[in-house]
Amino acid sequence: TIPVVLGVENTKIMLLILTGLTALLLVLATLQGWVPPFGFYYLGVIAYGCFYLLLYYKKIIFQGLNHEMLVDGQLLLSGLIAFLIR
Repeated sequence: TIPVVLGVENTKIMLLILTGLTALLLVLATLQGWVPPFGFYYLGVIAYGCFYLLLYYKKIIFQGLNHEMLVDGQLLLSGLIAFLIR
C-alpha cells in the first residue's frame, strides 16, 4: 500500500497535494467551459473530503463505522449536488 512504500507522513502530504490539484483542475475546467458552470459546487465535495481527512489525522475519528459513514457521505454529497442542480 502507499503508506508502506512512502511512509505515513509522506502519504498525508501526497493526499494534500492531490486534493489541491483536483480542486485546481476543477476550477480551471469550469472556467474554460470544459465543465458546466455549476462545477464550482463540486468544490464542496473536495472540501468535505479534506474535512474528514483532517478529523482522521487529528485522531478525532478512527477507523470504523463512523469513519466509513463520513467517507460514504462524500459520495452521497456529490449525488445530492447532482440531483439539486439538474
